[in-house]
Amino acid sequence: MKKIFLSLVLLSLVFVSGCTDFPGMESLFGPGEGGEKVVEESPDILVIENKNIIPNPPINANDDFTLSFTVKNQDDISEVENVEMQLYDWGVCKPGDNADFTSETGKYTKPLGAGGTLSPQQEDYVELEFTSPDNDQIAEMEATCPVRYRVNYDYEAKTQVDMMVISKEELKQKERAGESVYFTPTETIGRGPIKVYIRFGKSSPVETGEVLPVFIDIEDKGSGSIGSEIKNEVGGEVLRFYVPIDFTVIKECNKLTLLEETETEGNMEYNIWELKEHACHIKPDRTDENTENFCNGKSTKEECENADFSVCYWEGESIAMVKKKSSPQIRCSFTVPSEEDVPVQKTYNFYADMTYSYNLDGEDEIKIKPTLEV
Repeated sequence: MKKIFLSLVLLSLVFVSGCTDFPGMESLFGPGEGGEKVVEESPDILVIENKNIIPNPPINANDDFTLSFTVKNQDDISEVENVEMQLYDWGVCKPGDNADFTSETGKYTKPLGAGGTLSPQQEDYVELEFTSPDNDQIAEMEATCPVRYRVNYDYEAKTQVDMMVISKEELKQKERAGESVYFTPTETIGRGPIKVYIRFGKSSPVETGEVLPVFIDIEDKGSGSIGSEIKNEVGGEVLRFYVPIDFTVIKECNKLTLLEETETEGNMEYNIWELKEHACHIKPDRTDENTENFCNGKSTKEECENADFSVCYWEGESIAMVKKKSSPQIRCSFTVPSEEDVPVQKTYNFYADMTYSYNLDGEDEIKIKPTLEV
């Protein structure tokens, strides 16, 4: 969570200075839902550019050709990890030597950058070699080779939103004095294609002791895809929501579970809500010394149930992504801190982060023409 704060402090400085032309920013400085100000950074971190095919299509039958492009990390602050290039479809064409790729069943893979890491503003050159089919393979007719590839990488979504709590007594005193209390929350949404939005069901400032509904939505704003669902499992996504410990839960967050651990940042302690992990559990009526560790270490549902269906069961939560938006919405309710905790007024921060793997897909239709026999 400490990484969140450095990025968000930098963003706050930009916001305060009013510099909306900062590199990598979308300049979304304006009112959001509920009257908050939104600072949202660019969704596109990795991009595929400078694509080139040599020679220019159409390619003669039984001839060599290359497809090349660069993969660039556009971010000027953060490196991108576990960047991998995959070539997985080439139709009736035949992949060439491609010596720097690892050949696997049905695909070729290659880590990009330095061992799979692209530094800020770094780019890597990719070149793919192919041989087109001969006349017999295409029955001496024009044909097409669909060349499909994917760039996969890991990243982390980060969000911060602040709110003000004011004591009922303080509010009464200001009203008697004819004073109005204004506070505009700022929601800061970090870099990357996946955005986590935190919305409050009440306008700020919120009075002590009130009920505060909270809504969390996830949106894919990139040019690639995270997939059809978000799932906390081995190699999957981990969504966490950090709530100041002064706020008492009334209605638990659907899809999330409250961890036993807390986290402290500065003088504030946070409860952590996490997307419920998919894991192999022991059935309550089978928890004896002979089965205590029987289900441990099973990383998939199949492994879990194959261990012994009568003893182990697989459980966890998933969030569906429908048209690049999460469903259902995550909803919670909390009691706002009392006047004991907030005798006058106090600003609180809420955070969310999510680690995920993202795919950028590329596709090129390479036209092949038959050669004339002499």
